[in-house]
Amino acid sequence: MRRPRPFTGAPAEADLPGQPGSGRQHEGPALHRDQSLPLVPRQDLLTGGPWPLPRTPTACRQARSALRHALRQWGMEHFTDTAELLVSELVTNAVRYAPGPIHLTARGGHALRCHIDDGSRLLPRLHNARPDDEFGRGLALVDQLASDWGVDLTDRGKSVWFELKGAKPF
Repeated sequence: MRRPRPFTGAPAEADLPGQPGSGRQHEGPALHRDQSLPLVPRQDLLTGGPWPLPRTPTACRQARSALRHALRQWGMEHFTDTAELLVSELVTNAVRYAPGPIHLTARGGHALRCHIDDGSRLLPRLHNARPDDEFGRGLALVDQLASDWGVDLTDRGKSVWFELKGAKPF
């Protein structure tokens, strides 16, 4: 499956919420936001959050703890290490670059999907960090390790999400 690529410019008028083309920023045919995990509650879909996160250095620790607890409850511990790393990267970006409240929501079922919502409509960009750069690798890690990821514009800002798929190891 082709991974969405974040839009690197300002959103066009047609990309505003509630209008055609709103939401996902990527190349290729239009995909619906919840193609793999619907937002409509179902018995096979587990939801955790939204968990509010502080705009402090403790935000990543709190996000990892909430996610770890949910994954344990759902029997999805095999995603823990990768999910914690990716959530940490995206929460760090939200704390560093976005104003307003930050929330983490996780959905489990046949896959794990995590959303980090923030108050900015500025869309993230992949960077090619040099070996001596201290920043700029977060989205590259998400791109490499997630089964899928993307950015949805919302009424209050944006939601950066990733999805992990894979069977539980024996």
